[in-house]
Amino acid sequence: MRWANAGGDCWPTWGSKNVVELLEKQRDLYRFINDETLRMANQGHTMTEIAENFELPKNLATFWANRGDYGTLSHNVKATYVFYLGWFAGNPATLSRDTLNKIILQETKLADAISSGDVKISGDQEKLGELVSYLDSFELWFNIVTP
Repeated sequence: MRWANAGGDCWPTWGSKNVVELLEKQRDLYRFINDETLRMANQGHTMTEIAENFELPKNLATFWANRGDYGTLSHNVKATYVFYLGWFAGNPATLSRDTLNKIILQETKLADAISSGDVKISGDQEKLGELVSYLDSFELWFNIVTP
């Protein structure tokens, strides 16, 4: 009996040996992407770091059906990360800039944002206050917004 596999966007594969090899390599590819993405995430890497440093083993990278014709390995890794962990990178500063924008636009003061709980400080608050006072009085000699 001859087997044939007509996968999504690729040429049909003929012969039971070739079909089995194709299905095994695809299985191994998806398993490797899944497991390696989660392993790197558990080591503390961000979604972007994982995608930029991800490499397939040679036996998967050189198989013709695993080439990225309609997508990239980077996109597949990011999709795996998002599936399990969501798009949030774990840094509260990247979640929402509402409070920061209000401070920049002088709609609120940093001290008010801290006292209301919108901004949480860990560490030495006096040193932060000292740093902010320097920034507050610092005059930029070049302003890219207004000439």
